[in-house]
Amino acid sequence: MIKLIAIDLDDTLLNKKKEISSRNVSAINNAVTNNVKIVLATGRPYFRVKPILEKLNLLDDNQVVITLNGGYICNATNNKTLYENVLNNQDIVKIIEVINNAKLCFNAYCGDNIYTEKLEEKIKELPVYDGINFIFKSNDELKQLSYAHKIIVASSADIITKHKNYIVDKLNDYTVVQSTPNFLEVLPNNTTKGIGLQEIANIFNYSKDEIMAIGDAENDISMLKFAKYKVAMKNANDSVKKIANFITKSCEEDGVAFAIEKVLNIANN
Repeated sequence: MIKLIAIDLDDTLLNKKKEISSRNVSAINNAVTNNVKIVLATGRPYFRVKPILEKLNLLDDNQVVITLNGGYICNATNNKTLYENVLNNQDIVKIIEVINNAKLCFNAYCGDNIYTEKLEEKIKELPVYDGINFIFKSNDELKQLSYAHKIIVASSADIITKHKNYIVDKLNDYTVVQSTPNFLEVLPNNTTKGIGLQEIANIFNYSKDEIMAIGDAENDISMLKFAKYKVAMKNANDSVKKIANFITKSCEEDGVAFAIEKVLNIANN
């Protein structure tokens, strides 16, 4: 029986316009009514998840959310931290120097604060940045940060593709994962959505056989691998589809709702 469903946000629960359909809301509410714990798992910081939790009626002390790609796990009201892993200042300096050598732009995520030196014009227009107030600092000031949950290289998809192998090679002591075509994320070692999901399973005493995970991108692979029921979106990367045991409809076709309705029915009967 499925007791927990972990769901990615962008291009999974949210469509390309960053909206949640009424069918997805209804399916999630029905799952909760049937005693299934819903865990949103995202690379976003908590303040970017809270409005979604509210819309899903999940803003409750008993609900849990994975943010910052597993770097910060808290209850849905964010008054209790369940797990946290951060980059220290030495890590930050090393990562920034590698990114500087590639002449790329980056953002440093420190809790709900997002620091940057500059943003590419094309990147500013991405829907994921709507409503974000960046804190602008010089490169030297950014190297003085005492901690960060993650550092994101943000650029056009072709630039990310061009430099990905270089960054992965130079920063092989860290978790480097591509969350969208425009974002390459550098996190502390052993920080993934999958490890975050494992932490939650341990805290609430769930087995892998009771967990379903739904995602579309490279940073979702770890949590799909951890769960018994591995669901890839129709719009998912091929690497995600390859490990899935069920491919649902796309994020434009209420794929999360379709998966919850279909897979829960199969697993629980």
